[in-house]
Amino acid sequence: MVDLQSVRLTNSALVHRQPLVAVFTGGTSGIGEYTIRGLAAHHGKTGKGLRVYIVGRNEEAANKIISDCLKICPTEEFIFLKASDLSLLREVDRVCEKIRQLEEVKAGESARIDLMVMSHADLWFGERRETEEGLDKTMSFLFYSRMRFITKLLPLLRASTLPAHVVSIYGAGLEKGLPNWQPNNLSLRGDDKTYSKSACRTHVIVMTTFYFERLAQQNAGKVSLTHEYPGLVMTPAFVNPSHPWWFRLIWTIVSPVIHFFRPVIPAEETGKRVLFLCGERFPPRSKTQAKEYATTADGLAIATSTDGVRGNGAYSEWHTGETNDVDETYIPLRRDGFGDKIWKHTNEAFDAIERGERFTG
Repeated sequence: MVDLQSVRLTNSALVHRQPLVAVFTGGTSGIGEYTIRGLAAHHGKTGKGLRVYIVGRNEEAANKIISDCLKICPTEEFIFLKASDLSLLREVDRVCEKIRQLEEVKAGESARIDLMVMSHADLWFGERRETEEGLDKTMSFLFYSRMRFITKLLPLLRASTLPAHVVSIYGAGLEKGLPNWQPNNLSLRGDDKTYSKSACRTHVIVMTTFYFERLAQQNAGKVSLTHEYPGLVMTPAFVNPSHPWWFRLIWTIVSPVIHFFRPVIPAEETGKRVLFLCGERFPPRSKTQAKEYATTADGLAIATSTDGVRGNGAYSEWHTGETNDVDETYIPLRRDGFGDKIWKHTNEAFDAIERGERFTG
């Protein structure tokens, strides 16, 4: 485990290195909120400058977060962008265009994004739900819309001099053994036996890994991408009234004692550890592929990427800051060319939906 003192040192160095522009999707509650608050706390009144775009549905919650953060960082900017449904790619495109416009007005030639943390999701236990764009709703929240955010905002991410860091919060490392992996059905179309929470989770994680690796390769020296499993964090998602009655009943019974059976990560620590993933331990892929990386200025070892190469730009991390050992899981997938298949599948979905068509792949 990376100790909290190292996390604090990394985060402090981050906010004192240069002014930061950050985007948080799903930032009005849960892990996104905790990370925004952690960023504001580290920045305080002595950071180099801060502009934060908060994307979410709940304007009242966003205003409370902004009010609290301005008490800590009274001269910085926190901007709320309301999004109705981020499982729809056209809504993602609308939000991205708004961010681009605002950033160009505020920063001009220095328009950029230095950090992007994506935690928008829904906790779902039922059958496959298809959006009007032809995507499974849960998979879109956790994969398609997140990759769309990155690709639409790439010009701003590439403009960062940090360089830019992208963090996606979900289930990194939980794909071991490939439970319910369906290689010929990436969209998980079919009957109720085809679709399950386990299958959805595996597909989302594997697809994120391969898409991140391709983006890291194409944006060497510019963008670092990390997928994180956050551990058990007590967020408002667990008490959402849309959950099945049996889940709400079980959660009501076990939540007061669950810490006796598995570690519960405090909200404040969660925010700090997510922010840590935007530090020097997770560099973008080297343009030259020279293995000059060894340790950070704080003495932490540079992380190993999902392709087994140290500092290669795409990372899978546990909530402790340790790298997930997923190499063996991906050996057969790499042999069968799934990196190319997932890249093609995802971009075909993007192209079809952008043309106004319903994706059927």
